[in-house]
Amino acid sequence: MSNLACDNNISVVQELLTNQGVTSLDVLLSLPSTLTGATEDNTDDTEGSTIMLAAGTKKGNTVLFNLDVGKLHHPASSAIDVIISSQFLKDEGFQQKPYPIYSMRFFKTGDGKVGLACGGGDRFLTIWQVDDNVDEAESSSFVDVDWRVHAALGPHTGWVKDIAFDGLKDRLYSIGCNCIEAWGIDENTTARWRHLKKRAIESSPEGATLSSDLLCLTMANTLDSGGSTSETTLLSAGVDGRIHVWSNDLTSKGDQQPLRSMRAHDGRVNAIATARLSTRTLFFSVSNDGTLQCRLFKSDNEDYFVDSYSTLCFGDDDMRIISMSCVTLAATLDCDERVLVALGTADGQFGIAEVRQSSSLDKNLPISMKLKIPLVRIDDGSIHAIVYVPRAGGDGEPSSVKKLLFAIGHSNGLSLISC
Repeated sequence: MSNLACDNNISVVQELLTNQGVTSLDVLLSLPSTLTGATEDNTDDTEGSTIMLAAGTKKGNTVLFNLDVGKLHHPASSAIDVIISSQFLKDEGFQQKPYPIYSMRFFKTGDGKVGLACGGGDRFLTIWQVDDNVDEAESSSFVDVDWRVHAALGPHTGWVKDIAFDGLKDRLYSIGCNCIEAWGIDENTTARWRHLKKRAIESSPEGATLSSDLLCLTMANTLDSGGSTSETTLLSAGVDGRIHVWSNDLTSKGDQQPLRSMRAHDGRVNAIATARLSTRTLFFSVSNDGTLQCRLFKSDNEDYFVDSYSTLCFGDDDMRIISMSCVTLAATLDCDERVLVALGTADGQFGIAEVRQSSSLDKNLPISMKLKIPLVRIDDGSIHAIVYVPRAGGDGEPSSVKKLLFAIGHSNGLSLISC
């Protein structure tokens, strides 16, 4: 259980799954006419929304929560409903085994199908999807519906440590050891998913270690003039401290190797993420070397990243940052647009960095990055996962001054914290 009552403007709102190690999280934001994974559309505009939180545990349990965020500060109210709690579920011939769930990703395909992909220590990618008979117009929240296991994809070459979804191409990516697997929709089978391609990273003397195992994935979206995604790029990172940029064209032989690989950290890269700041795409990475790095990603640049980057160093040789979540906050009368980066460490500490546009002397990287909320201990164990939980201003609180809500998965359970 969290040992934090209130510190550095951080307070615990709710404790869930007490004494269960929570190893993965994701959030689904359902609007009246759309449904998106909040990790894919990480902004703070949630008026009229329903929010679902998925948690995966060390013992293989998948739990879905329905959050009424406006009621969370009133413990007597029913702010949280458990939708699914499936220990070692058997369904449609698939069996979830008692292995840790290391990764989770909500997704919505072009034909309107909503799903949750779970990567496990059993080396499989388990696909939960809403029953085909459910009409989105009749149940836009996807709360009071039947979620079922539709496929178990694999086996992978190792534990499925991370998952990414390309909404432009309706494609899932998953990693196991040093391999990336690509999965696409197959309309000719009841499982709906088929394997597209396996790609692998070889060890390199440029890496911090000889191992080239991958640990994390993310997508970088390029927007057109109308603000819609026109291009997607897959990025990965892992044990040897390198970052890799991949082509999403799986038809040519040349895409077996990354478009670019570069040494970024002196230790294993545990999490990567992207966020928009004005017209720019920012790429973040955290590592066992105790640093948060921010780079400017440019899909039209042959190197994909500008040479300059910003670093926050936490100054402790034993500081390992192992989880991260980003959110872009819109400009207000009192504050410019900014990106907040929530960080979790191997020894149970949580903090938030802030990134803003800046008239820096470095024209290649016109941003400033600083620690907004210093690291504070949340749990005695490790913080394995963090997700930003979007919320509308509740309880009469103006949205311009509303507090931020994060879900934190740690060795002793799940904490919802406000800051």
